[in-house]
Amino acid sequence: MTDDVAATCDWLLAAGFAVSMEQFGSMHSGLVRFDRPDVAVSVISERGQWMIDLETGGEKYDLDAVIAARAVRTERPPHRTRSLPRQLPEGVVWREEVPASIDWILSTRTATEQVRAAQRQRSKRLFGSDGSR
Repeated sequence: MTDDVAATCDWLLAAGFAVSMEQFGSMHSGLVRFDRPDVAVSVISERGQWMIDLETGGEKYDLDAVIAARAVRTERPPHRTRSLPRQLPEGVVWREEVPASIDWILSTRTATEQVRAAQRQRSKRLFGSDGSR
């Protein structure tokens, strides 16, 4: 676990989240879900790489897309190393961005639409398609 992942988990507990699920498997994989009545956060480890998802009102949010929708960062830094980053999104400090993203999602009436638009834009940029059918 990176120091930033640990600090984010500590912040979640201090912010009133409770651990509602812990699952750990082989290959350095696992899931810890933190719940609060208004939002849930899933911290996932897959083969030693850490990811995080936010969820509220039945909508699941990718942190990278939320950051893009908030216009904090519009481009994901290019992946140029041979090894995978230990934490995703690459270059993002969760301890700063997770609280700000949760606040933004909860206070922005059009958050879902803005995040979906950011996801479509990212998909088009990366794959030449906006992901719509």
